[in-house]
Amino acid sequence: MKTEKVTIGELSARTGISEDSIKEMRNPKHGQKRFFLKNILAVIIGLHLCLPDGLQMIEASGYCLRNDDEIDRIYLDLISNYSGYSVAACNDYLVELGLLPLTDNNEITSYTESFWE
Repeated sequence: MKTEKVTIGELSARTGISEDSIKEMRNPKHGQKRFFLKNILAVIIGLHLCLPDGLQMIEASGYCLRNDDEIDRIYLDLISNYSGYSVAACNDYLVELGLLPLTDNNEITSYTESFWE
């Protein structure tokens, strides 16, 4: 899979997460609190990461998605099957399932999707 270079500003536009928060996620300070799993998932989708890379990012952030948890299974499905879609589309999917979105769609200004050939 090709990797694309994405600026902090573009990732912020794709995810609805502030540039400052993304900078903190990239360079966490010692003793800094953990980031919300939903933000990490939004970054994974915003970067169009493949499943192994997404799981590695989740684990590096101190989280683990479990197959015995319904919401975790939905999140696994998102990063397995929908990471080529925009974060806004994934948010809409979650809302259709009766769940809260990963981020606020009103903050998303870029809807880049990537589909693998």
